[in-house]
Amino acid sequence: MKWFVILYLPILCISVFIFLRALFRFIKVKEFFGNTLPDNEKECINGFPNCFPRHPISDYYKEHPLPWTKETVDGLLKRNEILLKYDKEKAKQLILAEKQLFYSLNTAVIATGIFALLFFVVK
Repeated sequence: MKWFVILYLPILCISVFIFLRALFRFIKVKEFFGNTLPDNEKECINGFPNCFPRHPISDYYKEHPLPWTKETVDGLLKRNEILLKYDKEKAKQLILAEKQLFYSLNTAVIATGIFALLFFVVK
């Protein structure tokens, strides 16, 4: 049964690596905008509590926001407009890095949970 753990270990390492790569990309592009934007617009690059990245919005939510997500969607659309105004290429990189970071975090958490379950339950 330990072979489950041994086979799953590379999957866990890959998911954590993808998350860390997305995190460093996000920090790098966010730092660029932190140095570029004027002081009154720097708050738009900070996420929700503790500056975590916000949930990326899809085209559906842009046109049909839910009542409890309307404020988030409006904030992200405003932020994207501000960033695109200053530097389109870096703004697209930030939006892409934020999406990759959000989805890779979910994957890394699920992979870690499965690894912990396999490690402690299967003996």
